[in-house]
Amino acid sequence: MLPIYLLAAITVASAIVAAIFLSRSDAALVPPDRLQQLTRIRVDLRSATGPSPAQRMGAFGARLRSRFSRHDQSLLQLRLLRAGIRTEHAADLHLAARFLGPVAAFALACFLPGPLSVTGTLLPAAAFLAPDLLLRRRINARRKAISKAVGDMLDLLVICVEAGLGLDQAVLRVAEELLLPHPAIHEELIQINREQRAGKSRAQAWSDAILRMDVPEMAAFSTMAMQAERFGTPIARALGDYANDVRLTRIQLAEEKAAKTTIKIIFPLALFIFPSIFIVLLGPAVLTIMRNF
Repeated sequence: MLPIYLLAAITVASAIVAAIFLSRSDAALVPPDRLQQLTRIRVDLRSATGPSPAQRMGAFGARLRSRFSRHDQSLLQLRLLRAGIRTEHAADLHLAARFLGPVAAFALACFLPGPLSVTGTLLPAAAFLAPDLLLRRRINARRKAISKAVGDMLDLLVICVEAGLGLDQAVLRVAEELLLPHPAIHEELIQINREQRAGKSRAQAWSDAILRMDVPEMAAFSTMAMQAERFGTPIARALGDYANDVRLTRIQLAEEKAAKTTIKIIFPLALFIFPSIFIVLLGPAVLTIMRNF
């Protein structure tokens, strides 16, 4: 047991040393006079409380990424956007959590009862996988929320366009109406409007939004809207037809799920309900027969 605890102590000490080394900034390489000139305004405007723990952790994750990460961070940024996380240091916080989580879990496992070979393996592995699993769960939840809101969005868009609004104004109006019932799609529609106001073309703004949302209904809607604008088709009629198609698809999907329930219910019926019924019906008879014989 002594080598295991010695290994645990060496691992925790190495992690602490690495954290201290990575937390060191490169400002020590700058001469003092030049350092004062560069940081005079920053020091004067700094708050008395200093950076928050999240900012410190994000800075630590940025140093980790700059020193050790050799992979492209664009995929992680896309996953964070699909989860609705748009903060500045989200990727750095995610990387820092995946680095510090296993270290803290291993240090905790050293004090828990039981064999260290089991807890020292399972807890760090769970801590390493937890940020990625939570991010994936949030992505799936947000994708389902957006997919659920597509029908309401299309109905409101049809009403707004038939009332005389253009497509961009109708999208902005629908985004305002969907703030409370569907905040996920509200954020995406507002982001599309902001990007268009900043100078991005409508096709590019919608293409980026489709990449962020990853919802087939929204991808088909974007393609339909761009084709209607390109070929001169009335957008109100195109929206109405597409809304009817989406509604028909939803009805067929609901009917398909309802038809599958008769098959899915067989397994719990055979494994749990039938044995209970047999026990209740045949139990008294079996006890009577056993008592007589």
